Amino acid sequence: MKPPEIAQAITYANQIDPRIQITDPLVDVWVIGLSHVRADLTKWAIQKYYADANGDGRGSQPITPAVIRRLITSEANKRESQQRALEPPKNKAVRVGDFRKRNPELYDELYQQGREQFYAYLKDKGIPATPPWETTQAAVIDNGFTSTRN
Repeated sequence: MKPPEIAQAITYANQIDPRIQITDPLVDVWVIGLSHVRADLTKWAIQKYYADANGDGRGSQPITPAVIRRLITSEANKRESQQRALEPPKNKAVRVGDFRKRNPELYDELYQQGREQFYAYLKDKGIPATPPWETTQAAVIDNGFTSTRN
């Protein structure tokens, strides 16, 4: 905000709370404290501060630039956290079952490729391991019973 806008904000606050005196030193302090704050947000913070104060005005201090910045920052953080709560997570873990249902052929191909890479890794390390697909025999069903034939 520019100094004329800040003077208007001080005048607005003075009309609500006469304890705020409009003086040149006060305007200088508010210029330093509110130079990067938008005018509409400053007006909103003044309204919020005095709307939430006690009805008879007792127990509340005159508003300062620090209070205005704190109110604006807390409201921005509140809105940001509410927005983040509504958004779905961006790095949601993909479940294997979902991938298998969507593309069973690719899943089976990648699964077999992973098995082959694992047994190749074991073989490179000198660990004796026989892949199960090399020793498994097909089951033949005879009258409801399963048996393996050589």
